[in-house]
Amino acid sequence: MNDLINFFYIFICGGALFLSVMGLWFTAIMPGIDHWSRRFFLYYFIVLLASSISSSIEVLLYYYHVPGALFYFAFILECLFLSMPLPMLTIYLLHCCGESLRGSRFFYVVFCLWAAYFILLVSTMCIDSFIISFTADGQYYRGPWYWLLLLPLTVIMLLNLTGVIQRRT
Repeated sequence: MNDLINFFYIFICGGALFLSVMGLWFTAIMPGIDHWSRRFFLYYFIVLLASSISSSIEVLLYYYHVPGALFYFAFILECLFLSMPLPMLTIYLLHCCGESLRGSRFFYVVFCLWAAYFILLVSTMCIDSFIISFTADGQYYRGPWYWLLLLPLTVIMLLNLTGVIQRRT
């Protein structure tokens, strides 16, 4: 990869790491927040911290000669941590509106979409070059079906936006 692009990527990962640590710190010291919200935001910022750490590890793996399986594992771990805040926001939205998770079709649709994303993400190891592929030197390429990997997350974001708009009125 280009050194300028790597520098920018490391800068973004460092900024995300800093913001997630600050979010954890503010959540821990903020008075007047209820127990459920405090615990939720602690978990939320821990997931964001894990996401920024896994992104930083993936960038570092480009500089070292590691097996292809380690690249796949780092990629899957990064994508998994990056996708987790989306269903977490759905849970927080339903909690703030006083709705139960057990009876919510909205939550089940979001959870099924995230499960489909997870299955598709894990299956990328088996269906090489259709969704993603890695070259021998660790270069990452998107296949012709890469959009399929982004589709569940995009639908989850649109559902969350729709859920916020519906519950606001």
